[in-house]
Amino acid sequence: MTKKAKILTIIFSVLGACVLAGGGVFSYLYFSKKTNNRSTTITPTPPDPVIIIEPVDTEGYEQFTDDVIASNYDMAEVYQGFYQIGWKIMRAKSTAVQNGNLIIPQVYQKLPVISISDTFSNWSEIERIVIPNTLKYIETDNNKGCFRNCTSIQTIQFPVGTKITNVGENAFYNCKLLEGIDLSSCEIIEKSAFDGCEKIVGIDLSSCKQIGVGAFYNCKALKDVTFGEALERISDDAFCYTVIEEISLPSYDFTLGRNPFAHTNLTSIVLENGSSNYEIAQGCIVTTSNAKRTLVVGSKNGGIEDGVVVVGENAFAGINAGNLIIPSSVEKIEKAAFKSHENLVQLNSGLKIIGEEAFSDSLVAFEALPDTVTELGTNAFAGCQNLGENFEAKGVTKVGIAVFAGTPVQNLTLKGGSSFVAETDSDGHNFLNGSIIQNVTYLEPIETE
Repeated sequence: MTKKAKILTIIFSVLGACVLAGGGVFSYLYFSKKTNNRSTTITPTPPDPVIIIEPVDTEGYEQFTDDVIASNYDMAEVYQGFYQIGWKIMRAKSTAVQNGNLIIPQVYQKLPVISISDTFSNWSEIERIVIPNTLKYIETDNNKGCFRNCTSIQTIQFPVGTKITNVGENAFYNCKLLEGIDLSSCEIIEKSAFDGCEKIVGIDLSSCKQIGVGAFYNCKALKDVTFGEALERISDDAFCYTVIEEISLPSYDFTLGRNPFAHTNLTSIVLENGSSNYEIAQGCIVTTSNAKRTLVVGSKNGGIEDGVVVVGENAFAGINAGNLIIPSSVEKIEKAAFKSHENLVQLNSGLKIIGEEAFSDSLVAFEALPDTVTELGTNAFAGCQNLGENFEAKGVTKVGIAVFAGTPVQNLTLKGGSSFVAETDSDGHNFLNGSIIQNVTYLEPIETE
């Protein structure tokens, strides 16, 4: 007997000894195995020991009845102490929902249902979901999102012992009425998984390792979030447009994407066990691993410490700190760093670059920039209604597109010079686009075509 055959024999012997009770009506469900080339973007590593076995059905599906397509899950893993092979729900008929209720079966063919794919996207008739305690993965195979746009879902019932470990991309996107979900065992939450879930108030992410881009974006009622020591990564914009006020991060080796907490009510930040990558400086998160100290997360009670070199992307976006003084150590303000900021910001010499949308739609009231500023990014001051009619940027030799769009600026002074660069787009728009600027004065002659 070959080694592979011996392994398969052992597995199926254990399965025969560990029959799961259950069943139910499955005339509306379709099942499938996962192939070795799984399509999920992130799959949690199952607990050891793990045995990968050959698919039972090489065609990918085995039809048991007219209404049920099923085949074995291709991964054997520890389930309640035993090797088990599970099932993945692939499709469903409309009859799966009865009186607004969707009940996900626990067992089929004596084995657990452990995964759901892009099955119920846009099913507006679902109001309540009952999840079996065997389910581990709410997946996304075709970028649809398992329950995406299920706008009537209000509650999800989890039996004792349920341990969801992976919630896929767009899984509950725009489920506006969903009031809560138990994520205490979840390890991976992918991109936009709960984007637009406006009724969720609090979540327990104490087991979560990775939180994807925009995972809880625009969860307008979300205020309380619990993080755990397992945390490895919070990605770009993960909690933007929530009402979070306080965060406490117990993990030591975690990383942050573009400010995950922009456009919130953030007032307090605690690093419970310190951090290998960050520290708290004047109430804000600042990098320690970068030679150029970067402020990555601002807060309403925060300030900018002398020694910070870069104010990072979205750092204070929508976070209305008090009047801020940018110290002379700061050389660059990155994209949207003060977007929609409602208080005054004082600039100092030393600043060189003001990035794209850096102050867009904010209430800053500049009439002049420090002469050290040489570059203004696209839309840097777009929508800033408090700028003066006369605006001086005497050191600027490079400007992006629509820098002063929607502002009161009428007379602009730039350094210019032979190396002056005015960016244009494919439509020929330049820094004057969208503005009411009538006069531009160059302190040094510029080259013209």
